[in-house]
Amino acid sequence: MRLAFIDDNGDTVELETAIRRQPYAVRGLLTDAIFFCQREVLSDSLDFFKAEHAIRDALENFNGDQEKFVRGYVLSRILDERVKETPRAYLISSAFKYGGPLAVIGVFYATLNVKRTQRSRETLEYLVHESSIESKIELLKRAKTFPCNPSIAPWLSRILDNLDINTQALACLLRCLGTHNIPRSIFDLSQQSSKTWNADGEVVELPPRLASVVTDTSLCMIALSELELVGLITTTPESISLETRVSELLCDRLESQLRRAEAVNIISHVFPKHSGIDAERYLPQCELFLPQLRWVCSCFDDASMISLCAQAPYRFQLVEALLSSSELGGYRWKIKSLSLAENLLLAVETRDTLTVETLRARVKVRQASISHAYSDGCSTAQIACPLFDHRSNAFSADLALLRAKSHINYNVLQSAIETLRSFNPGLHGKVSTLERLQQNRIDTCRARIYLLEGQFHMAHDILLASRNRGGVRVAICLAEALCELGRCSEAEAVLESQLPILKEDSRQSRRVRLALTNVQLFQCMKQIKQSRNDWRSLHNIQLSFEKLQDKTRPLTLSGKLNKLSILAGLAVVAHLHKEIELAMKCWRAFLAYSNEFLPLGFTDMIASYSMGELELRLGHVLDSQILRTKAESIFKRTGRQYHFLGLGSIWFDIVGSLYETHNQARIL
Repeated sequence: MRLAFIDDNGDTVELETAIRRQPYAVRGLLTDAIFFCQREVLSDSLDFFKAEHAIRDALENFNGDQEKFVRGYVLSRILDERVKETPRAYLISSAFKYGGPLAVIGVFYATLNVKRTQRSRETLEYLVHESSIESKIELLKRAKTFPCNPSIAPWLSRILDNLDINTQALACLLRCLGTHNIPRSIFDLSQQSSKTWNADGEVVELPPRLASVVTDTSLCMIALSELELVGLITTTPESISLETRVSELLCDRLESQLRRAEAVNIISHVFPKHSGIDAERYLPQCELFLPQLRWVCSCFDDASMISLCAQAPYRFQLVEALLSSSELGGYRWKIKSLSLAENLLLAVETRDTLTVETLRARVKVRQASISHAYSDGCSTAQIACPLFDHRSNAFSADLALLRAKSHINYNVLQSAIETLRSFNPGLHGKVSTLERLQQNRIDTCRARIYLLEGQFHMAHDILLASRNRGGVRVAICLAEALCELGRCSEAEAVLESQLPILKEDSRQSRRVRLALTNVQLFQCMKQIKQSRNDWRSLHNIQLSFEKLQDKTRPLTLSGKLNKLSILAGLAVVAHLHKEIELAMKCWRAFLAYSNEFLPLGFTDMIASYSMGELELRLGHVLDSQILRTKAESIFKRTGRQYHFLGLGSIWFDIVGSLYETHNQARIL
């Protein structure tokens, strides 16, 4: 939460801007706010303000060159004998606990010489006896964010000088890894081998080549405890955080090109390299370590860092980490990570040209995939994948899959099947582990095409064989096939089994919930077709679609298709509920959104066909005939299609039956 002001025109103005423009007016508003808070909510607000003012002054007037009292306390946690038995002792201890060294400086010098200084006496009296526990803790936490005298930076640096060389090195690495909420598991994995694919398409383990303070558990634990003892870091069982303000004050001391390169080495080592290796941990670890990878990559704005890392032993691991990370984050990160990978490969000087060429091809395919996903136009004609060995041959499957998806988008399904056949997993003899994994992805895509063609049995058989190794994508496709085969309860079970292993409200979780809602709607349509209405279930399905719609912010083609599926679901529910005006509105929304990114096709047909039936209910025979004629014209070209569960099958039949109740023939 932050403070802003509304000016006379109703515009929002930031605090700093408002103060510069109308300092007296802003001061008056702030004073009113303080007195209101004093009167209505927090009765110690004025005293709190005075105490904070005293601590701020103490920090700004601090002379680090001559200071010795607080420095000794921070290093040893021992107070001067004259302070030990006074009320200040517990206060100083609390300041260190909640605000670290900076809060201790502020509190120590704001309450010094209480016998001779009235302000110090009043500040101590408030903090020890008059403030509430909540107010005291809040003030001590805030103290570490206040402006400081420039001499505090060298004062903190001298504290760091008192620690051993490994502890200093770890402090530098924490700064270069991003300072805040650094997962402890980074250090656990730094002590283990990193896994990737070798030229034979098999998993190979690369031993860590990292600083000893990271790879040696005992050294790491000692260094962490020393940093925590002097208040430079805070820890939880899951993460480590370098105190943000301390990190900023010591940035010149903690950061250097070599330290940044070592941080790049660490994150390159621990970041997962491919979804086929330790598949169950791949996505959670990618999400966990992505903030650190993004942080260390910010140093590559310096061209010399690219040159340094491009010649380092971990250069290929870094490129693989960037390729993995491009599966996450927003569009800008995806483009940036791949651009960085491309620049690193351009700067590499190595005799291992086969690895470089394979990685370059992977980067180009991934860049084209992102263009395809974000509807930016995707040309793969100029991309050629090397086929030197098992590894490069396996990754050529990614290009085949991308080209097949482009054909699917244009509904040229037979061409998509032919493209998938271009991948030969046994090109180099015995099929490797990586080639087998890629073949599974090819099979899943082929099953998806069979689904779109309406060959549900063939799709089902392939997907069932891939179920245990295919994750969310396979589960959703299998559920669709089961539904179309009339086995809705099994489809629900398949999808519900995925939810416990997915992070709540993640993108994948929402995809599964949408698929589950579509399955439930299919089941309802099936019952209605058999003249067994279930209005309560329909209402619950409508609520599920509305909830999903609120959380959907589509940017990619896949996201847009998901939104279109939600709009179709809402239209079908309203149609079945006989809410004619609402159903008409929903079908128009479905059609308008479809026209934003899809060419004229089956979605236009099903919307026109459905709205034509609604127009008949309203008695608009001519309007209905126009819509029906449009639907028939498109249907002659498209036939039935199955891009959306149920729309091309059971819903098409239900609408046809509704036409027959108006003595109109269904489209055949």
